[in-house]
Amino acid sequence: MLVSLINNISFFAGCLSLLLSAGQLSVKKRRVENYNLAAMFFCLGIILLQLSFLSDGTARLYPEIMVFHLVFLYLITPLLYFAYHLVVLNEDSLPRWKMRLFLVPTVIVFMIDIYFLLMTSDEKWIVSAYLFNGSVRPAIIFFRVLFIGAAVQILVYLSILFRKLLALWKVGDQPPVAFITMLYIIFSIIGDVMLSMGYIFGSMYILRAGMLMVSVVLIASYLVGQHHPKFLQMLLTETSKKRYERSMIQGLDLDALALRLKVLMDHERMYADEAITLGRLAKALSVTPHQLSEFLNERYSMNFRSFVNRYRIWEAERILVEEPDSSILSIAFVIGFNSKTTFFRAFEKQTGMRPQEYRKMKLHRS
Repeated sequence: MLVSLINNISFFAGCLSLLLSAGQLSVKKRRVENYNLAAMFFCLGIILLQLSFLSDGTARLYPEIMVFHLVFLYLITPLLYFAYHLVVLNEDSLPRWKMRLFLVPTVIVFMIDIYFLLMTSDEKWIVSAYLFNGSVRPAIIFFRVLFIGAAVQILVYLSILFRKLLALWKVGDQPPVAFITMLYIIFSIIGDVMLSMGYIFGSMYILRAGMLMVSVVLIASYLVGQHHPKFLQMLLTETSKKRYERSMIQGLDLDALALRLKVLMDHERMYADEAITLGRLAKALSVTPHQLSEFLNERYSMNFRSFVNRYRIWEAERILVEEPDSSILSIAFVIGFNSKTTFFRAFEKQTGMRPQEYRKMKLHRS
């Protein structure tokens, strides 16, 4: 009876999480927080559904159900970290190098899950059937080591975030937000570690306890959101208020700054200087680099490099059409890129196609 109840709660929570994921993608003015939350709820939903099938024995009959289970288990931790980081801490984004570093374990496990996917049905059945019976088969030990890695990742990533929030709490910065978030992190760590411990010790009892805790936390969060629909908005408002209080562009004439910046880009073509830096552009505008960085983020929702590259690609689009004899490499150098590879990457990111394809398409239409 109790096992059936836990399975049903986990299944319900999994479906709810998938709906919450879809809800984040239905927001009209989506921000990076919405995309991150959508990915996080999707992973959590798949994990809970897979766990419910594992608990009721369905996964033993159809082991393919557990495909990419490890990937989702490893991915949920950095996504949870990013979610708390973006919503609660006073930062709009994480450095790209840090995001890539945090996702390295997930990439490694993805390759292992591909190997699991290519296993025969009998081999998959062995992994699913023997994982919880105390088996010491090499394959089972190998998978348990992977779950140890998942537990370590959870403890490391969320402990880092917990320390940051604790520092805010100690200095009296964002006390209600920090306190609420720390409670969620504590429950998240306990629930996720219990799931990993269930696999590590081959105990279905521990696994089901972890399933129940994670499911209850998710359902409780949803109910709180329904009873206090402005709960998440309160977190975002608190964060935005702190950002405003610390703003370095207060007192600046932002419209005048935008006009000066437009002149430097449109008429003086500062973007074409391959040595251009945030500091040099800020000096030309008579503001500090921090002020310019915040201004670009607030006004254009992009960082310095993306802002400069946008102008460079606009110029590249013009030259590709108006000067069909110019080589791709010469265009890259003219607009400020110091390598063909960097130019290609930036061009494809902004237009969705390579420079040659863009030129061919435009010339063909004309």
